[in-house]
Order: sequence, then C-alpha cells, then structure tokens
Amino acid sequence: LVMIHSGPTSQKFAEFSARTQFFTSRGYAVLEVNYRGSTGYGRSYREALQGKWGMIDVDDCLHGALYVTEQAWADQSKMALMGSSSGGLTVYQILVKHPGIFQAGIALYGIVNHLDLLKNPPKFERYYSEWLIGPYPEDEKIYRERSPIFFADRIQDPIAVFQGGKDPIVPRDQADQIIHALEENQVPHLYALYPEEGHGFKSAENIADFYQQSLHFLNSHLLQEEGE
Repeated sequence: LVMIHSGPTSQKFAEFSARTQFFTSRGYAVLEVNYRGSTGYGRSYREALQGKWGMIDVDDCLHGALYVTEQAWADQSKMALMGSSSGGLTVYQILVKHPGIFQAGIALYGIVNHLDLLKNPPKFERYYSEWLIGPYPEDEKIYRERSPIFFADRIQDPIAVFQGGKDPIVPRDQADQIIHALEENQVPHLYALYPEEGHGFKSAENIADFYQQSLHFLNSHLLQEEGE
C-alpha cells in the first residue's frame, strides 16, 4: 500500500501513524513516499516540484513501489495506492498514466479538475497552483493535461473515493465528477460521501467507517484468490 502525502509540499515523518499502523497490523506493507517536492530535504529538493506537480510526484511514487517489489519486500500483483487531497490527485494521475500496475486506488477528497478549482480557490492557496503548474490562463493547456478528469477513460483499476460534503478546499463536485466518469466507463468503484465533513474527517463514526470500508475494498481487490 503506497501512501501519498498531501500538500503537495509536505512530508511523511518517521513517527507513529495511526493510519499506517491500521493497515500494517492487518497484513499490508506500507510505503510512505517523500517524493521530489516534499519538505525536509533542502530547498532544491522541495523546489524540484515547481511546474512539475502531477508529474514527478507520480514518477517517484511509481518507481518507489516498483523498487519495493524488485527487492521482494512486496508482491507486485497486490499493490494499491492511497492519498488525500493533493495525494489523491497523485493517485488519480498514476491510475490514468499507468493503468494495470496497481490493483486498486483509494482517494480521499482528491483533486480531479484543476480548472474548476481555479474558479474559486481558497485564499491561502490562490497563487499556489501558479508555482506548482504555471501561470493561468497562459498555461491553461497544462492545467487541463494535469487534470485526471479529462483522461478518466484511461482508468481501469478499481477506485474508492471518500469525500466530505462541506469540503471548502476540494469541493464535493470534484468527487462527483470522477464518480460520474467511473460509472460511464464501468470501472469498479466505491463512493463514500460524508455530508457534514470538511477537508478531512473528524467524526469518530465516519473515521471508523472510512477504515472499515477501505480495508474491505483492499481485501476485495487484492486478496480475491485467497478468499478474502
């Protein structure tokens, strides 16, 4: 299970993670990737993501997963992805660009359409996309190319989508768009909408539901031949 952090200029720390512990305690190996652009490794490493969001994060997460399987630490026929917010975007981008390598993807309030987000961006992120992708509208073509929704017909691997109904950062419409595309293309999927949640889940009931549904989803698509 490749876990992709959000931000995207954030990082995964070498510390206790309840989410990681949940899955490792149930038999999943977890790889947490600090792809190029992550903080904590110096300015040049972080600034490598400038203009390359949706590209080098995709490459680094993919190559990290393949390296793990080459070392025989994990089974390449039983790999999945998980990411939230910008990490959800990376999940979608990997499934668009490299179908068939992963057996499933889980996206929590993931970005699918950059152009729609530009219409009413959060104040503190108003110019973030210009650094990560490019100036708008000059680079509108690039924004479209980095938006998974316009290439959703390439997705063939099962996806579980979790979304808060009151998310002000990645609105519900982003999840609705990808679910509509998955339905049209008859891609196996799960959609869990929590109407009262925002950008991240706070209700204990919803958090428990997320874990239970995620585990069942992964077991269904990665462990079928074992009767799970």
